Amino acid sequence: MSKIKIKMKLTGFELEIEGSKDDVPAISQSLGRQLQGLLQPPEAILNGESHPALPVAPAILPAQELDGDASVRKKPRKRRATAASGVVDVEDGSAVDWRHDPAKYGVPSQSWNTANKSLWTLYVVTQETSEKELSGRRIAATFNKHFRQAKSVTVTNVTRDLGKLKLKRPSVVSEDTTKTPAAWYLTEEGNKHVQGLIAEALGRNE
Repeated sequence: MSKIKIKMKLTGFELEIEGSKDDVPAISQSLGRQLQGLLQPPEAILNGESHPALPVAPAILPAQELDGDASVRKKPRKRRATAASGVVDVEDGSAVDWRHDPAKYGVPSQSWNTANKSLWTLYVVTQETSEKELSGRRIAATFNKHFRQAKSVTVTNVTRDLGKLKLKRPSVVSEDTTKTPAAWYLTEEGNKHVQGLIAEALGRNE
C-alpha cells in the first residue's frame, strides 16, 4: 500500500465563539457544518473528484434609469408671457447698441433726473436704431451701459418716473401695454422736450 501525506494550512482563519457551556454542542454542530462545506474531504482529493459546485451567483443587471428621479432637481423653466394681443414676448434686459454721436445728440448730464435720462435715451435710440419702443429694463440697461459716467439709473426709478409723466397733460411719454413687458415710447411732446435737452447738452459742450 502506497503512503500519502496531506497537509492543510488556513491562513488568516480566525474563530471566536461566545456563549455558555450549554451552547457548546449546538455551536460545534453548526461549526462542523460550516467547515464541511468549506473543505473537501480527503477521499475526494485522492480520487480526483472536483469540489461540489458552489451556487452560481445571480447575474448583476444594469441599473434601470428611473423617470423623474426625485433626487435630481430640475431647474424651473423660464415662463414666457403672452400679451393680450396673443403675441408672445420675453422679458429682455439687453442694452441697445449704436455708435453714439455726441456732436449730434450731446451727452447726458449727471444733474439730469431719471426721467430726463430715460426720455433722452428713448429719443436717441429711436433716431439711431430700429427700436421704437423700450421696456423700463432695457432703458436702464442701455443708459447704464453707454452713459454710466452720468450716474446710473435703476429700473424701478425709470418705471416710476415714466409712469408719473404718462399721467401728466400734455404727456411726453406713453406706454404700449399690449406688449409683455410693457414698452415705453415718446409722444410728440416728448420729442420736443428731448430736443430741448439736446440743445442744452450741446450748448454746454460748446
